[in-house]
Amino acid sequence: MFWLAPAERPAFHRTTNTYRPSGKVRHRYDLLLQTNMKPHLQSSVQYIRRSTFQVTTIFTLICSIKIPFTQIQDDFKLGYTPADARSLVELEIYNDFANGGPLTLFVFLMAADGGSMARMKQLNETVKIIEEIGTQFKVKNQSFYDICTSFCNVNEPVVQFRNGMMLKSVSSSDANGTLFDNLSLRYPIMTSLGLEFDLSPNFHGVETYAEGKEPKQAFTNIKYVKIIMLIIRIDKPDSWTDEDAKTWDVAIRKRFNENYNASVVVPRVFSFSFFEEEVTRASLTAFPYVFVGLVIMVVFSVVTVAISAWYLHLWTPYKMVLATVACITPVMATASCLGLLFWCGLRFASILLITPFLLLAIGVDDAYIIINAWGRICVERTRHPVPSDTLHNRITEVLRDAGPSITLTSLTNMLAFAIGAYSATNEIQLFCIANVVAMFFDLLYTVVLYVPVLVICARCEKRLEGPDTRHTFHKMSDFCSSYCKWLSSGYTSICVLLIMCAYWSISIYGMKHITPSIQSSKLVIIGSPMEQLLDMRDKYVQSEYLFVTVIVGNAGNLTDPRRRQRIHSMVEQFESMPECNGQRFTYFWMRDYERFLLTSDIDVQMDEDSRAEWSPYSSQSIQEFLEWSENKIWGAFIVFDNHTNSVSKFSLIVRYHGLHVAQFTEKLRMMKEWRAIAENYTDLSATIYNDDGVFIDQIESLIPRTAQSTIYCFVCMLLICSLFMPNLIAVLAASAPIVSIFVGVAGFMTLWHVDLDPISMTALILSIGMSVDYLAHISYHYYNISMFHPSMSSVEVMQQALSVIAYPLLQCCFSNVFLALCLLFVNTYITRVIVKTVLLVVLFGSMHALVIIPAFLCAFSKWRFKRVVQPAIPTKENR
Repeated sequence: MFWLAPAERPAFHRTTNTYRPSGKVRHRYDLLLQTNMKPHLQSSVQYIRRSTFQVTTIFTLICSIKIPFTQIQDDFKLGYTPADARSLVELEIYNDFANGGPLTLFVFLMAADGGSMARMKQLNETVKIIEEIGTQFKVKNQSFYDICTSFCNVNEPVVQFRNGMMLKSVSSSDANGTLFDNLSLRYPIMTSLGLEFDLSPNFHGVETYAEGKEPKQAFTNIKYVKIIMLIIRIDKPDSWTDEDAKTWDVAIRKRFNENYNASVVVPRVFSFSFFEEEVTRASLTAFPYVFVGLVIMVVFSVVTVAISAWYLHLWTPYKMVLATVACITPVMATASCLGLLFWCGLRFASILLITPFLLLAIGVDDAYIIINAWGRICVERTRHPVPSDTLHNRITEVLRDAGPSITLTSLTNMLAFAIGAYSATNEIQLFCIANVVAMFFDLLYTVVLYVPVLVICARCEKRLEGPDTRHTFHKMSDFCSSYCKWLSSGYTSICVLLIMCAYWSISIYGMKHITPSIQSSKLVIIGSPMEQLLDMRDKYVQSEYLFVTVIVGNAGNLTDPRRRQRIHSMVEQFESMPECNGQRFTYFWMRDYERFLLTSDIDVQMDEDSRAEWSPYSSQSIQEFLEWSENKIWGAFIVFDNHTNSVSKFSLIVRYHGLHVAQFTEKLRMMKEWRAIAENYTDLSATIYNDDGVFIDQIESLIPRTAQSTIYCFVCMLLICSLFMPNLIAVLAASAPIVSIFVGVAGFMTLWHVDLDPISMTALILSIGMSVDYLAHISYHYYNISMFHPSMSSVEVMQQALSVIAYPLLQCCFSNVFLALCLLFVNTYITRVIVKTVLLVVLFGSMHALVIIPAFLCAFSKWRFKRVVQPAIPTKENR
């Protein structure tokens, strides 16, 4: 809003200014505009009107046509993991050991009536599902049982438990009461025909009877089973492509997640590819609301621009055009940016869907400033006509007034995001690169598209312009004057200081309680089946079934007892951790092999010559061990040397449990202990691997990388502000509040129950980019006006600065709020975090821009600015 009456304001844009700016940067900028822009502006207006719209529109269409044909490809497993994370090395070693890693699905089965899964009806249905998965889903005429190799019997404990229950029910009659006494169905280890089966990998949420308290008719000590989890795992055949593997995965998921008659059991299939699809679906749900936000922004812009024009007596229908194009320009810039990047081969990560919201929030502010500058200059020229008042002179004045401020904020944002892209993780790097290019296009389109629109509208408005001597500015001018006097008082300074101390105290308190956290369920739609599945997995499965895979990369000579002792010593260290389930639950092939040697009678059947070749840990004896049906699973744990046929490397699995082991902070602690143990066995080339390792390593990097982004942005702001405002107080006023706002947003987000995760980290980076616009404008205009009018008091300078920038800032604030609130219709965690972030940025940004910074400048700039301003140079008329 043009708060000051024209008669009350110094005419600092007239061609007969008494004072000249002495700042070198401002002087060079003015010189550039006056010597280069003015002579060419008039001749280029016709060319701009003829060609600019066609060129920008065609370019935008060519770029944006790529967007709908580009498939979203997220990398949630590695995208937020630092490039130097140890888990990436561990993942590479694991993939090399497992030939790229197996294809794994988990089928969670729950009773349809909410009862126990340990009942015969539910167990029979479970076995049917196992058989159906094993035989019915074929790709290239290959079913699970055709390609499962070492993993065919992973779910055998479930089948054996069902068979045992059937046999026990048969033997429960008096005639057969002792027929199956050697059959034990106790949890966690059952025994059948002399073989032990571990039920704990498959049975979860188990309640057992206390020892000796089982009912007489009970066949097992299991009282209740919440979930039976089936593990479907295969090594991808060489004949299968990635698309074949996905087809197999999708077929199983669709059958049991969508087309299964869940009258007895309710199956839910989980796979990582399914999880990625759900995350992408959650991201896409927000995208249509870009158009909803655009409509809201257009309506808001039309209303607020109309109010401003009505207040200034400048209302014409062309103001609606300016208000509408102000919102369309950032959308075109975003479309051009994303389309161009996709044409260049950049991956379309779902995090890029945030860019339109960010640019719409930031980009429209530039247009508001230009509209406000145009209205102010039109009113001034109407009240105080000047010779040679031409259109290109007015446009030049608009660019002189708004150009440096817009350029300052745009360069700061671009440089900050560019540095963030250089040092960030893959997904954040994509986000930063897109933002840099989008902001460049927004600045470019503002100059080559929005300014020409302003020129055309100005030509049309010029025909309607007439003498207008109405004065209705006094009330607003009086309010602004009183407000600035209040800001400059010592009482206000003390009050502001006390408020800021309270604000910083609360913010720092919140920051101290920041908890880095990774929760997969936050990435999917709230209330979706996937979220329920992930919550169920975390609650019932991971608390009982956390495991680490230990890879021995250099098995060495296993016939050497000292080598074997060294390996056993390492395994015992992993098992000595208090959370370990115990030696009985460790998957370690050497123990089964040594039992095999003790119980096998193969050596009796051999002659003397063959017995030497079948010595313990010889290649032949190990191969014989693996041929037994109950030992086939160990084939997935052992890699043989192609030349010597001896064991070159192998893996083992140690299992853990605990109340909090499903939490990533607890996993991080245990991961450090596992790595410390592995580091003691470098002679074995021991490496640990956990499926969540790449996520766990993100936890430690979240806080440092978030702080790093803030520091980079602060430094960039200092450097760029120093170029435009060579004054310490002005630079600090524009830069220091970035840290203050960041601390406030981070602290209050924590108090608002938002943990620090990759999503909230991205939101904090977003908040830095948004906050720059609030801070730089007021500082720059204060500095600029003080350079033109060094004799003015700080109250007068601030009054003038607020009259220029306050209304566009308020427009920016409310438009951002309305844009954020439309995201509340999207029921995802990421949109809720963005809404909270935007609301806090608007609150704290407007508070700093309209209260804190003005009070600071009024209190400390009275003498500081005058030191850098040269004495007034009298004109010839005043000599």
